[in-house]
Amino acid sequence: NLLHECGSGVDHAFSADFTRAIKEYDFRRPDKFSKEQWATLQSMHEQFARVVSAAFSSRLRTLVQVHLTSIEQGLYEEWQRQVPSQTVCYVLSMQPLPGNIVVEFGMEVAGEVIDRLLGGTGTRLPQEHEFGEIENGLLRAFARSITHPLQEIWSQIQSLEPQVQDIGLDASLVQVAGPMYVVVHVSFEVALGGQTGRMSICLPYTVLESVVSKISAQLWMSSGKYLPLTEE
Repeated sequence: NLLHECGSGVDHAFSADFTRAIKEYDFRRPDKFSKEQWATLQSMHEQFARVVSAAFSSRLRTLVQVHLTSIEQGLYEEWQRQVPSQTVCYVLSMQPLPGNIVVEFGMEVAGEVIDRLLGGTGTRLPQEHEFGEIENGLLRAFARSITHPLQEIWSQIQSLEPQVQDIGLDASLVQVAGPMYVVVHVSFEVALGGQTGRMSICLPYTVLESVVSKISAQLWMSSGKYLPLTEE
């Protein structure tokens, strides 16, 4: 009886420890990046925020501040649901990587950008605004203020040539990945002309897969662009 009780106690202790060791695993979105790679991606997009702030400020001739607010792994359909129904979507190729990514920003940012490119001081666009040929042309030309910073932050990992493939106004109609495909979703806050807006980047894993092994803190630090992240 004593042996049985001791054995039973061990069984219960083992069972409890084993149960605590188990964690839920979502097979729809398996982790694609190591902790080091994830920290490096975060550092890269912190740097992107600084570089794109300078690019926007120079192009629009006013102070623009872009800050990284979040970076997460999810599904493409989740990213589509998170962005507003009407938003400016740049579909960009990242040659020589396969496929496309999306950089999008809200209409509150688009209105400021377009008005300032036309010589104004910035204005908000009305809801359901439709862009004409001139506005589309301005947005396409403004894309250089996004593609150049992207090229710069990726240069130490992989030499890329981001190029505009399309510009859309409805994220639900932009298909760069299947609904259940894993993506990296990067969100930013944009302070422009006294107003605050939002911007995001959607990076399908299928685009990044061939360079994931190159994403390392050591390589990023060697570029001289790395800034240590501080715990908040």
